[in-house]
Amino acid sequence: MILGAWMQAMNQISGINITSYYMSYVFINALNIHETLSRILAAAGSIDYLLFACLAYFVIERYGRRKVMMCSAAACGTCWVVIAIVLGISDEGRGDKYKLGIVAVSFFFVFFASFALINSFFQPLGDQFHRPLCRTEVLLDDSQGARAQVRAAAVVR
Repeated sequence: MILGAWMQAMNQISGINITSYYMSYVFINALNIHETLSRILAAAGSIDYLLFACLAYFVIERYGRRKVMMCSAAACGTCWVVIAIVLGISDEGRGDKYKLGIVAVSFFFVFFASFALINSFFQPLGDQFHRPLCRTEVLLDDSQGARAQVRAAAVVR
């Protein structure tokens, strides 16, 4: 139970809420992007998240849970490091703000894609942490055709 709660906490601490809700505000105030363009980019970020959340099933089936989760977590962390460095350089006035803004926006999109792959783990993960003594058994009743009866049974060893 603690492991499941910890993963949910890390889900919230990852920064997805500020990225989702205040993305256009960050683009306007930190990157000096025009208000209309920042809202369009924020909407495109949400669509990016949606697309990668839909692709998560296929990616997980192909590469496995552990690889996808570890790579996505590393990508999320790397994205925040790059965004922080780029915004720091931009605030100090070093470098071209336009190019630095492009880098920051790009890594916001990579963060959304990586987080969408990771987030597919958090919701159904509670079942994975359930005691192994509790199983679900599916019995097919041949006399009724394709009707399935599902009953939970405790496996006693």
